[in-house]
Amino acid sequence: MQAVPTPNMAMPLVRPKDDTREWVLAFQGGGNTRILAEFIPKGDNIKQWNEMFIQQIDFTKASLRDYVNDWKAMLLKADPKITITETKLADGSFLMTFLSVASAPAQGEEQVRRFIREKDAIYQMSYSVRPSLRNEDKWKSWVEAITQARLVKNPIKQPVKQRRGLPRLGDLF
Repeated sequence: MQAVPTPNMAMPLVRPKDDTREWVLAFQGGGNTRILAEFIPKGDNIKQWNEMFIQQIDFTKASLRDYVNDWKAMLLKADPKITITETKLADGSFLMTFLSVASAPAQGEEQVRRFIREKDAIYQMSYSVRPSLRNEDKWKSWVEAITQARLVKNPIKQPVKQRRGLPRLGDLF
């Protein structure tokens, strides 16, 4: 059994203000190098998702620049025709978008992903949608929400005396 580290920071579940749907945790996994949580709109199926919000924490010492470069190389290896854009934000984080339709347009993916470097890990949050279902206003809302999102101190890392009960998993992811 692998131990899952407790990250220094936590990511609130980000979503645009105009998205009033309920998002539910559809998959969660972790090990000593990564924690991953995937959310989908309530009523959708994770195996046949249309939209997904992902939180990912990779415990690595790699620089953010090297990590983002490795991420892009991985995407290009999987789909040489992928379209990738990257922006470095004022806080030093990176915002990346990509569009992949190489396998089949119905199974393609358009994603916006933010990479944030903290002392213990690289934190990521992303929104994915099938290209055939992409709505420009909704896409812009998600890009804005992810761009403006901020990490918070992980309540589990606080001394026990400062907590009122144990946080629920849903409070962290």
